[in-house]
Order: sequence, then structure tokens, then C-alpha cells
Amino acid sequence: MDEISRRQWLSKMCGLLSAIVAALLGVPLLGLSLGTMFHRRKTLWVKVGPISAVKKGEPTKFVYSFLKEDAYLQKTERGTVYVITHDGKNFKVFSNICPHAGCGVRWERQFQAFFCPCHNGKFDINGQVIAGPPPKPLNEIQHKIEGGFIFIKVKA
Repeated sequence: MDEISRRQWLSKMCGLLSAIVAALLGVPLLGLSLGTMFHRRKTLWVKVGPISAVKKGEPTKFVYSFLKEDAYLQKTERGTVYVITHDGKNFKVFSNICPHAGCGVRWERQFQAFFCPCHNGKFDINGQVIAGPPPKPLNEIQHKIEGGFIFIKVKA
């Protein structure tokens, strides 16, 4: 059997110690970074407003808020949506966030279009792009109607 020199033994022990320290530090960091991939976010149904406030053929703006909890932090999230109905029975709910640059859009009654002030994007009453750089229509938000109120589905 070959004898190992003191220098070789110290080199192997330093390598082993480095591997142990790397594993002890790496496993929690790996768990922290990969853990969020498997964490399911809660979804909430947030009350937006009464359906009686929505006029036929004209988008109605609603501002909503809900409490978002992240570990021990609680924060009030706010948002704006536009609700549209043509017949009083079927409703569509659109986000007011432009899919191009994330700016807030607003309904311009005189032009019968949603207008994004950032880059002059325009959307028709159904959220479809009619002018400007937006690459896709306004996002339609999943909703339900219960007890005469409109609720939207949000990620908490």
C-alpha cells in the first residue's frame, strides 16, 4: 500500500471539508429557490360591484381592493376593471392594464374606444386592438355573478 504524504492528506481533507460546507449551504439555497416553483398561489373571488350599475353598451369602470397576505405581511392590493354588457345578461370584464407597456387604459366615450396614453394605443369596446403598438387585446378577467354582484378571480 502506498503511503500518503502529509500534503496529500491535507489536500484531500480540505476538499472533503469544502464539499461538506458547499452541501450545507447549497441545500437550503436550492430549496429556497426551487420551493417557489411548487408553491400554489391562492385565488380569491373579489367583489367588484353591482350589476345594476353596468349600463348596456357602455363600459363601466370599477375600482376594487383586497387584502393580500404574504407570510406575515399584509398588503391592500387595488385594481381597476371595466365591465361591459350588451344585453344585460352576459358580461365581460376587462383589465385596465395595456398589454403593451402596462399603462392604465381609460374609456373615451366620444371616441367609443379604450385609450392608452403611453403610446396612443386604442382598443374597441370588446377589447380588440384598433390602433397603436399593443400586441394583443385587453386581458379579459374571469368573473362570476352572484346575488346581483360581479366578482372577479384574482391571485392572492
